[in-house]
Amino acid sequence: MAVQDMDWVQHNSVMDTQKAQREFKTYLTEDMKLNDEYEKYADDGSFQYQIIIDETDIQKSPAKYSITGRIRMQPVTVRSILPKSFDIPFKLSSNNIRTDD
Repeated sequence: MAVQDMDWVQHNSVMDTQKAQREFKTYLTEDMKLNDEYEKYADDGSFQYQIIIDETDIQKSPAKYSITGRIRMQPVTVRSILPKSFDIPFKLSSNNIRTDD
């Protein structure tokens, strides 16, 4: 976990930014089974999609991790209508919020 335990107990929102980057890359490559270019291929070897990260913003305190990018895909059923590949933009953000019981 990239958020440090002592800071969590004291309700400080502090993140180990280098560890957060490593854990996110591990998630993409090991959990999502993407290759080093963040591409996913079907069992038959055909391209499915690629995650393209355009910008990453990681803040130590308050802990926040934001990513802007695109998912590149190829159409499956309407190849004659749509271009060979197309991009779907995304922006994701995760921040650590203090909640009191």
